[in-house]
Amino acid sequence: MSGSDDDRIERALSEQRRLDEGLAPDFRSLLARPRPPASRGPAGRILVVAALLLVIGVALWSRSRPPAPPRSGMAAGSLTTWRAPTDFLLETPGSRLWSSPPVFGSVEAEKALSHPEGEKGKKS
Repeated sequence: MSGSDDDRIERALSEQRRLDEGLAPDFRSLLARPRPPASRGPAGRILVVAALLLVIGVALWSRSRPPAPPRSGMAAGSLTTWRAPTDFLLETPGSRLWSSPPVFGSVEAEKALSHPEGEKGKKS
């Protein structure tokens, strides 16, 4: 953009700002105008009292219930043996190589490296 375009845009924005400021009400007049009453009326008060009574009733009811019986240790045991249904997706070809540290010079390691599928990779 050239300098004349920038000046033209700046003049247009300044004129628009002056027009907007002329339309906006004075801040002091906004503060001085009367506000509508904020009363809730009798229906609003009844709703507030009913909500408070409901909250108090629920709190008292929850404290008066007998405590829940202790759970058996079955849930903790079942969580330790649980397996995700998608665990099989993590078993990729060659994942046996990552299941234990390598033993260099062993025959099994050499076979696994030459045939990642193990016995399946051998030709009969």
